[in-house]
Amino acid sequence: SYTAAFTGLGTFETCGIASFDTRMAGYSGTCGALTLIQCNDDTTGCAGLTSRISFVVQGGATYLIRVAGFSSATGTF
Repeated sequence: SYTAAFTGLGTFETCGIASFDTRMAGYSGTCGALTLIQCNDDTTGCAGLTSRISFVVQGGATYLIRVAGFSSATGTF
């Protein structure tokens, strides 16, 4: 989870960090009532089939960021 320290554009990425083919998704809300904000699989400008998502965050709000492996890929990030 990520609690925004500011209001503005938040960017989350595995670009240059992950050792595997990643997929990412950002959610708002609480468990049982999550809303998908944005998702990505293989962003442009990043090597290794990694991911990046960007969306407007509200200061003080908590967001859930999911990192998964494409086709069950695993590794570190």
